[in-house]
Amino acid sequence: MSEDVDWPGRGGTWLGVPAVVAVLIGLALFTTSHDRQQLSRELLRGGGAAVASSVQVEVVGRRGALIERLQVGYTTGDGRQLQVNVSDYDSDSQDMAEGVHPPAAGTRYAAPLRVVYRQSDPSVVLATVDAEKWAADANTPRYGFALLVVGAGGVVWAPVMLSQSARRRGLPWWKWYAAGTRNSP
Repeated sequence: MSEDVDWPGRGGTWLGVPAVVAVLIGLALFTTSHDRQQLSRELLRGGGAAVASSVQVEVVGRRGALIERLQVGYTTGDGRQLQVNVSDYDSDSQDMAEGVHPPAAGTRYAAPLRVVYRQSDPSVVLATVDAEKWAADANTPRYGFALLVVGAGGVVWAPVMLSQSARRRGLPWWKWYAAGTRNSP
């Protein structure tokens, strides 16, 4: 049986698996960037603005460290003092040391850090530098959506390729294909 096998007949699988991965990555990229963009636009349009009186970052990992948490203290427009975690942030640590400490001078979140917050719920806070960047970013949601559409096309096309190949080769080939590679050379 192995002499009659045409390995390119597995093209549907070779297309389907990367297509599913593309769909998952595209979905994550699109939803994350779209949500960031919506929140940023909302806060920049109708939110309150303040300058953080205190900023603390929690950096984890030695090599390729990431910011795990960003906490700011600020005063709202009505005079309330708040200490809250920033709702979303760029996790690049910019070579800051591991641990909880104020951000290093010259980094993205160094003092004085301007923030925007939701006036109805001041615990929803973004750094203004991030909000402006994400609100203006038109490309990332498009790339995510394009990856999602292309991946979905591959997911739809893969079974079509498999069924065409199975019909062309007949039932014995399909049984071999379904059994996996244990019958292969």
